[in-house]
Amino acid sequence: MSLVGMDDNFQQMLKCDVNSVRNNLMDICATKWHTDLSNFPKLRTYRTFKSTYSTETYIKLNLKRRERSVLDQFRCGILPLRLETGRFVGEPEYQRICRMCDSGNIENELHFLVECQFYNGLRNQLFSGLSETVLNLNNNEKLNLLLSEYPRKTARYLKS
Repeated sequence: MSLVGMDDNFQQMLKCDVNSVRNNLMDICATKWHTDLSNFPKLRTYRTFKSTYSTETYIKLNLKRRERSVLDQFRCGILPLRLETGRFVGEPEYQRICRMCDSGNIENELHFLVECQFYNGLRNQLFSGLSETVLNLNNNEKLNLLLSEYPRKTARYLKS
């Protein structure tokens, strides 16, 4: 009870407001989450599209198991992209170049989802039906929008 500032309630066997306890715990968890998020460089992409401590809408979608898995891996930075696999063999980050295209870019989540020329055919399917406004966004904005507003389409693209 001390964690949520209700020592007296426990000591004196008083009733406590469950909503107040829940809100205090949520505040504590959110603060810890924000602190932890800023301390993990691996979560650099995650920080660009996730700013609030809350359940994501895609969790509530009826996605196939493989779609949810690949979307989770992508969001958490554990999809086997060169940025991650190169770390395991001790490659410096600047050498973790995409092997699927000739861009010379590091294969990170942004490059994989919206830039790599190798995936243009699949990406055209991903962007089909989206408004012209979406298509005119910069690549970081596209990444954020795809993950927040179009998780089902993004999951299917990633699975493909």
